[in-house]
Amino acid sequence: MKKLLILTVAALSAVSVMAQEEALVAQILKNNPDLEVARLNKEADSLSARSENNLADPEVEVEYMPKAGTMEMTVKESFEWPGAYMARRKAIEHNISAFEYLYESQKIEAVKQARLAYLDLVRLNRSIKRQGKILAMIEKIVNNTALLEVRDEMTVITIGKLRIEAFDLASQIRQMKIERNVVLESLRIMNGGKPVEIDTETCEFNAELKDRAHYADAYAQSPDNQAVMQKNLAMQKNLSVAKQGYLPGFSLGYKFVKEDEPLHGFMVGVSIPLFSNRHKVKAAKAYRMAAELEYETTKLQLGLQVESLYGEVESLGQAIKEFEGIVNDTNVRNSLEKSYAERSISLIDYLAEYRFFLEAEARLDEMKYQYSQKFIELSKYDSFLAE
Repeated sequence: MKKLLILTVAALSAVSVMAQEEALVAQILKNNPDLEVARLNKEADSLSARSENNLADPEVEVEYMPKAGTMEMTVKESFEWPGAYMARRKAIEHNISAFEYLYESQKIEAVKQARLAYLDLVRLNRSIKRQGKILAMIEKIVNNTALLEVRDEMTVITIGKLRIEAFDLASQIRQMKIERNVVLESLRIMNGGKPVEIDTETCEFNAELKDRAHYADAYAQSPDNQAVMQKNLAMQKNLSVAKQGYLPGFSLGYKFVKEDEPLHGFMVGVSIPLFSNRHKVKAAKAYRMAAELEYETTKLQLGLQVESLYGEVESLGQAIKEFEGIVNDTNVRNSLEKSYAERSISLIDYLAEYRFFLEAEARLDEMKYQYSQKFIELSKYDSFLAE
């Protein structure tokens, strides 16, 4: 029953941690000003791309000669070979899809930066708490030097050193609190100038590593990869547009002439592309080959990135598990407390040993911090995969 209760509390704690992080991400996605700028630029780029496939504006010419009493009016509309419009429309659709994926990539980057700032907040909270423990113990020792059992172990020099150490620790804590305020300010800026609505005092970071195939799949379907793929498809359609340029264009028109009697007529014209399409197909082929190479290179780079990051995270996770077992060994801590209670070690020795174990905790926290940093990079596409 007790074991079940412990597991339930741990599960609820993990859910609470995830809820805080998810709340932060939701606020950043809603309020981040850079994302709003990116969204507007995406919409503008999409509209601009769509305008590239419009028909040319109709031309109207009017010639009026008052003395002769004549007037001539011509209305003409020119257009390309119909297949060019269809190929260009498909190219534009792929380009717009690329804009959408690039916007998703910017959202993912904004979330990643928010998670990294959140991780810095967790790290600083832990450091402040840990240094505060040492400071509290030193201050207690210094304040209790009037007690006989303490005075016998202390010297004026020792007390002076402890006071200096207490001053340094207090300075470090103040500096870390300043850094913590800077992180909170950076989160506020990311949140569009609004304070983030999470518990910044007790926040924790949850990093649960999944299997390698999960991240390989996420990176393969990443918006960065999808955007390059869409650009590649757009270049293929642009090549088709360039080839359509060898086919003739047309113009249709209406002509009205007023002399003795009004005359109405229609005009049909054909443009023969002898010179205008020169080198365009070769250029389109070169762009397509470059896009294909970029796509293959991006896939390879993302695959290598997954392998590298996963290997580092997995290795750090194993090291943390081993070191955590040593640092959190209750037998060692209990033995230290018992030795001091029985006065088999002096207060100064007890303080040195206590500080040693807190410094070991600091090393463990630093390892977890590095692990979490790499985990955030590795898992940045998880939300996109979930969609």
